[in-house]
Amino acid sequence: MAGLRALRTDDPRQVGLYRLLGLLGEGGQGTVYQGLAPGGEPVAVKLLHARFAGDDRARARFAAELDHARRVAAFCTARVLDADVAGDRPYIVSEFVAGPSLGEVIASGGPVTGGALERLAIATVTALAAIHEAGVVHRDFKPGNVIMGADGPRVIDFGIARALDATGTMSSAVVGTPAYMAPEQIAGQAVGPAADVFAWACTIAHAATGATPFGQDSIPAVMHRILHADPDLGPLTGALTGPLREILTACLAKDPARRPAARQILLSLLGAGHPADTLLAEGARAAAHPAAHPGPGAGPPPYDGPRPSDAPPPRTLPLSSAPSAADGPRPGARVLGASPMIVAAVLALGGFMVLLDGTVMGTAVRTLSMDFGASYADAQWVITAYLLAATMVIPVTGWLAQRFGAAAVWITALVLSLAGSVLCGLAWSFGALIAFRVIQGLGAGMVFPLSRILVAEVAGRERRGRAMALIAVAVQAAPIAGPVVAGVVIDMLSWRWIFFLTVPLLLLTSILSAVLIPFAPDPAVVGRPDVGGLICLSGGLTAVVFGLSRMGGNVASVVTPEVALPLTAGVGLLAAYVGWAARSTGRVVDPRLFRDRAFAASASASLLHHVALFAAVFLVPLYFQTVDGLSARQAGWLFAAQGAGTLVAVLLAGWLVDVSRNARLPVLVGLALVAAGTLPFALASAHTNPPVLVAALFVRGVGLAFVGTPLMTSLYHSLPEARIPAATTANAMGLQAGGAAGTALIAVVLGWSTVPGVASLSSGFPSAFWAILVVVALTVVPALLLPAGEARRTST
Repeated sequence: MAGLRALRTDDPRQVGLYRLLGLLGEGGQGTVYQGLAPGGEPVAVKLLHARFAGDDRARARFAAELDHARRVAAFCTARVLDADVAGDRPYIVSEFVAGPSLGEVIASGGPVTGGALERLAIATVTALAAIHEAGVVHRDFKPGNVIMGADGPRVIDFGIARALDATGTMSSAVVGTPAYMAPEQIAGQAVGPAADVFAWACTIAHAATGATPFGQDSIPAVMHRILHADPDLGPLTGALTGPLREILTACLAKDPARRPAARQILLSLLGAGHPADTLLAEGARAAAHPAAHPGPGAGPPPYDGPRPSDAPPPRTLPLSSAPSAADGPRPGARVLGASPMIVAAVLALGGFMVLLDGTVMGTAVRTLSMDFGASYADAQWVITAYLLAATMVIPVTGWLAQRFGAAAVWITALVLSLAGSVLCGLAWSFGALIAFRVIQGLGAGMVFPLSRILVAEVAGRERRGRAMALIAVAVQAAPIAGPVVAGVVIDMLSWRWIFFLTVPLLLLTSILSAVLIPFAPDPAVVGRPDVGGLICLSGGLTAVVFGLSRMGGNVASVVTPEVALPLTAGVGLLAAYVGWAARSTGRVVDPRLFRDRAFAASASASLLHHVALFAAVFLVPLYFQTVDGLSARQAGWLFAAQGAGTLVAVLLAGWLVDVSRNARLPVLVGLALVAAGTLPFALASAHTNPPVLVAALFVRGVGLAFVGTPLMTSLYHSLPEARIPAATTANAMGLQAGGAAGTALIAVVLGWSTVPGVASLSSGFPSAFWAILVVVALTVVPALLLPAGEARRTST
């Protein structure tokens, strides 16, 4: 790929979410720029020429290029990351592959020889076989469209490619680069995969000899030789000898029916399929028995032998002196000595232990309040501080994983959680406990994003569903186990042992992770995280939640300095973030995501849902201990009914969304069930039978499943794949922030509505539960805006 050139006066500086850095190249259809993604990753941006913006046929060709590139396996081309083919200036964003083109390698370094030539032939024909397996004919395979990346050659530019299953299957238009065009292309006949095979052979011959096999003089002369002359592959004792020369000769046959398929070539080069002389013999048989084969241009004859997909896929070997894939894993590659499912189980265990730390505190609030002499408004910070810390670390987790490796950051997160647990158990004051809960939260915020990243890496596509199911079990089991474990430990030992008992398991998980998923970090060239945005957003959220928690016994306290100052500062910082995000790249949360109605509705409903969810996590165990006089253990067991309801209903909720293709209906049903499960607590008295409340909690848990699962699905309803990571980050931060705000607000409401006096300790709970019902009712508003039909995934 040519060096980066400076942007011209009329070149844009920003395309969509991507800031442009310079010009990479220009063709008949569009201009290719190097740019930076919001997260700082380098990308290639192909922008349709302005003169074609109003040309429907040009737009259709551009959209077809996008479709073809997306069909092809990511390992052999520059993976498509984002696109907008419907906007004013269509563009396609793909992975940036740093490196020169094969043409530039040949021009600067001369012919490719020896083992490097064999690696090049294998890698490029592997890519060609994958392209054909995807149902695409490239139609312009040449050295200029082969980028020599650090991890091996990549085939780019599907601008004139054609789908095998397109209407009017093969084009008869004369398109391509003359020196690499097959005879049927020049003759304007139907063009199929065999034409790509011919171009591949010309490309490899050019790499081996430094010259194209049909000359490099005038275009008419080159075309004439392609149609009528034999290829010039150099002397028999030259660079091209032996089996490779025979394979190229077979690929350069004038009749496309005599050329082998790319997969046959690959197996021959690997020594696992037809040898070169057999390929030539098959070509001769094809010419002698034309009835057994389709007409010219329809591709090579059917192959009944082993296919690459039936055996372990061939390695793509880099054209360099560095260790190849055949020599073993490259530095930084993952080395796994255990089954992917065992690794997934370790990841699930780590996630379970960390989530357990987040769910045990609801049952412990009353005990902590008494031990430290703290009000409920202060005691809620053991939950709120944890959630806020987890919120703030989420957006930098992806950057850390790219920069230092997901496994290294995963182990760091576990160690942070472990250290936080030890320190929390040793806390000598309530302030120290809050500080150490922040350390726990920092580790927890990284664990769940990393568990999904690592599962996707180690499990492979064929096991990913089962591996993700293990993570899902951990997510659903921890809310059930957390209150029970906390209650038992508090009653039998002390609240400190809630933290100490997790230490051995966290230590075991850290050791197993280091043993089972060890690898050297593979540093990536990534941009800096959005430090300014992180400061504004984290500072703003923390200040707002802190201000809310400082409200006294009435609404008038909002004007007191200890409340007004943090609230004002928090709102100011959040406003500053909106301005910052509008003009910066690599945003923590991109406000433009909220232009998508489905995302805006889902994210808003999810935030309110988590306000109500964590408010109950704080309030219900406290209610059982304060109003009903139950022990912490009994309160934990009763509250587990909510988690049980969620666990029972979560699969049904997912099935309902898949069957109905409607997120709105199950969410509204779920909200009704959550309200029905909360109402008995708002109406309860000291004489209410506990089994009634347990049944209400179970119903509430079912409702939570019917709300949470569809909201997760509808979040991505119409977002392009490239924006899903940003949407996931934004939503995850919203969920944690909603949980923090819900905990703080419900503690304030409880304090406002509690009548002073020992005999009236329970007086504030009805108002607090009514406040939760108000939040549930507010959630109905964005729920009504949720998509109610088939998902519409766009490329914008």
